[in-house]
Amino acid sequence: MGEGTTRVVEADGGGARVSALGEEISGVRERLDDLVAELDRRRHALRNWTQPPVRQAVALVVIAAAAWAFAPRVTARYWPRRSRRG
Repeated sequence: MGEGTTRVVEADGGGARVSALGEEISGVRERLDDLVAELDRRRHALRNWTQPPVRQAVALVVIAAAAWAFAPRVTARYWPRRSRRG
């Protein structure tokens, strides 16, 4: 408590410091607008399911390759148990 700026506004409210802060705030808002617009664009691109994304195709290929590679091992491991029982 008690920390803060001392008298930013002059008595008539038209100080140079107020104008400088106003310009700085406007600049920050413009940069934030650009950042928010970019995040919004990325969000829409991520949720765009109408076109098949390359990442999904790559993930599907990786999953299929893993299943193809591990299926014989799983089958070989459990197949003899079934044949002995029958």
